[in-house]
Amino acid sequence: GQSDPCSGLFSQGNTVKIISEKNLNVRNSAAGSVTTSLPPGTEGTVKEAPKKTTLLGTDYCWVNVDWSNGKSGWSATGPSLRSKGWIALASAAGTGSCSCTSYTANEDVVRDARLTGQDATRN
Repeated sequence: GQSDPCSGLFSQGNTVKIISEKNLNVRNSAAGSVTTSLPPGTEGTVKEAPKKTTLLGTDYCWVNVDWSNGKSGWSATGPSLRSKGWIALASAAGTGSCSCTSYTANEDVVRDARLTGQDATRN
């Protein structure tokens, strides 16, 4: 049989963390019905290797996780196949993958640069 393109993303027993910007849906099966949604920062333990399933015409990698708040179920690992944009290894999640701080900082830097540029021209 063909090996699933998703199987290498996470392994059983990995500690993972939700890193999406919005709450992440948790389903009763891969691409199944939504049973709950969990906020970014929630950690959990992978129950089995991820697998590919199509939802509404898009292929996603789905992973079955026991979450720290007692919920468990299947969630997509990211917005496209083999993406880890929504769920990442907890150990790797601290390395600047949280967009909340970096984006604001970048915007501030750009804004400052623009202001100083204008001042320079005016003088």
